Parts: sequence; C-alpha cells; structure tokens
Amino acid sequence: MSTPATSTARTRAYRKRLAEQGFTTLSISVDSDTARRLRTIAREHKQSMGDVLKMGSLLTLRALAALPRNVAE
Repeated sequence: MSTPATSTARTRAYRKRLAEQGFTTLSISVDSDTARRLRTIAREHKQSMGDVLKMGSLLTLRALAALPRNVAE
C-alpha cells in the first residue's frame, strides 16, 4: 500500500495534467465585488471559474472589436 501524496504533490500532479492538456495557471487580483460576481455566475450556471473567465474574455474581445478604432485605443 502506498503512502498518500501530500497536498503539494497532488497540486503539482494536477497542474502537470492541466499543462499536458494545454491549460495555463493564471493568478489574478480583482476587487471583492468582481470576485463575488464571478463566483455567483459560475455557481448559478454550473460552470467552472475558468469557463466563466474564458467566456468573459471572448465577449470582451467581441465588444472591443465592435468599437470604432479610436475609442478602443
């Protein structure tokens, strides 16, 4: 019987698996209202925080692309 892995070892293995699937770990700081909003969206729509952020980035790109060039700069 093997010894259970430490929390650090499990985290490293998890991040390695994600990297092998093309994912990147991202650390961000946002105000508490934004954090609460993102968590609420993820929970209410049964999505991961990563999926919420991915969709948010795509919607932002679409919105910015629709602006006149001089407004986005």
